[in-house]
Amino acid sequence: MSATNTETTLSDAQLDQLRVQAKALIGAGAAYPSQAAAARDAGIGESTFAAFLGGTYKGSNQAVGAEVTKWLSAVNERRQIQTILPVAPTFQMTSSAQDMLSVLQWAQTFRDFGLIVGGAGVSKTATCLHYAGTKPQVFMATMRPSSGAIGSMLKQIVRDLKIGERNAGQFSTAIVEKLAVGQSLLIIDEGQHLTSEALDELRTLRDEAKCGLILAGNESILGALEGGGRRAHFAPMFSRVGMRITITKPKDADISAMIAAWGVNDPGEVRFLAGIARKPGALRVLDRTMKFASALAVGAGEARSIDHIRSAYAQLAGAQEAA
Repeated sequence: MSATNTETTLSDAQLDQLRVQAKALIGAGAAYPSQAAAARDAGIGESTFAAFLGGTYKGSNQAVGAEVTKWLSAVNERRQIQTILPVAPTFQMTSSAQDMLSVLQWAQTFRDFGLIVGGAGVSKTATCLHYAGTKPQVFMATMRPSSGAIGSMLKQIVRDLKIGERNAGQFSTAIVEKLAVGQSLLIIDEGQHLTSEALDELRTLRDEAKCGLILAGNESILGALEGGGRRAHFAPMFSRVGMRITITKPKDADISAMIAAWGVNDPGEVRFLAGIARKPGALRVLDRTMKFASALAVGAGEARSIDHIRSAYAQLAGAQEAA
């Protein structure tokens, strides 16, 4: 009746049904492009998952079947939530986004060095992703606090650009070869994490590849570009920056566009959301608040209201303060 006191034994027919349901989620146009992607989401080893689906697994099919059952249940729950929640707005062509796109277009067209500096939540990353997703030969790498040094930066670029080179000593050469083809543009997001030396290495990569380069980050990136206390040495780096833009906070028109994209027109809700967008985190926090407020409303079986928005923001703000 059961393998243990708490686990139900699956029959051969039930195991076969699990295989059918799992396979239906995999393939072109399905939820997962490959068995490997599905296995990662399920938390099951790729070889184990493949053997189970093929009916050739020599281990405990009961144990794997239990994991597949949990995974299928989670997938179904996510689908149900997605079908009832309002669709979040896609990329918004705000006034600030248009300004940033101009810098991106310039850098790619003229193989120039551009700079996008902005505060948190002004859509720097969203705009760069939009451009990379809609233009050919645009490559984007996102830096982390651990990516600051030259070697770490090169490793991150190789990973994000899906370059196959494994020899760290050849990373620079492989990156240049990748970018030297066509009218290429390399976008470095979160560039404030890079040291002045790493930024100088980027300058060299661009010079050799003869490609466009965009550095995007917060205001502290300017200090690194100027070289800190070594401004004379790094002056060539800063002087090579062509078109640049600094957006410290979203424009009123940006805020209005994002609020309208969420379908909000109640004056009280508009005022409250505009206030959120003028605080640290700006449009990003506004978007998260609306997603959470929509979920709260759906969970309560109610139409979204200012109460849901206030509650969502209060909980998100509390989580941010606790982090």
